[in-house]
Amino acid sequence: MQKEEPIPKLILATLFFVSTLASAQALQPERKVQGNTIVSERDPAMRITLPQDAHYVGGDRFILHSAEDCEMHVFVKADARKHVLELYRVQFSNSLPGQGQRHQYDAKNFRKFDGENTYIQTGLGPAGAPPAGDADTERHLQKLLADNGYTLHPEMRYVLLTRPLGALGRKEMTIVYAEDLTPTGLTAKSLRPGGKAASRWPAMQKELVERADKKIQLESLAREKN
Repeated sequence: MQKEEPIPKLILATLFFVSTLASAQALQPERKVQGNTIVSERDPAMRITLPQDAHYVGGDRFILHSAEDCEMHVFVKADARKHVLELYRVQFSNSLPGQGQRHQYDAKNFRKFDGENTYIQTGLGPAGAPPAGDADTERHLQKLLADNGYTLHPEMRYVLLTRPLGALGRKEMTIVYAEDLTPTGLTAKSLRPGGKAASRWPAMQKELVERADKKIQLESLAREKN
C-alpha cells in the first residue's frame, strides 16, 4: 500500500488563511446603511428610518449559539460625554440549516405596530438583557458601543418589537428602542411589581410604545416594486 504524502505546511497555512478569510467575509453585514436609514433587500425587504438625531454606531454579524445568523445595527442619541440617552438596535435573525423552529412567541403580546402584527414586549434594566436579548447578544452590543466611546446606563426602559417572518419561526426582525431612565427620577426597581412607583409603569409602557411608533419609520420595499 502506497504511503500518503503529508500535505506541505505552506499549503495547509494557505488553506487555513483562505478558509478564515471566506468565513470573515461571509459574516459581513448585508444590509446597507444610508444616513439614518437601514435598507434591507430581504428578510424582510424593508427600509427602516430612524430620527435624524440618532447617530449610527456600526453594524455586526455573528453566529448566535451555533444556531442563528444574526445581523445587528446600532444607532444612539447621546449627550456630550457620549452617555447614551436613546438606543436603537435593529437585528435580523435567520436560523441556520438543520435547525428547527427557533423562535416562539406568547400570543397575548402580539399587537399592531405600524399596521403590522408585531410581538411587543416592554422591560426595565440593561437594554441588552432579556427579554431584549441574551448574554452573547449583549456582548456584541456592548462592544460596538465601547469601541466607539459610548456608555450605556444600566437603568433603562425599553420596548422590544419583533416581526416574525414566515410561519416556521426561523426568521425574524427585531427592533429594540431604549431610553435612559435617569431623567424620570425613577429606578427600575421602583417601577417593578411591589415598587413604590409600580402604579406608574403601565402608563409609561404605553407612552414608550407610542414614542417608538413615532420615531421608527418602516417602509416595505416590496410595495414600492409592485
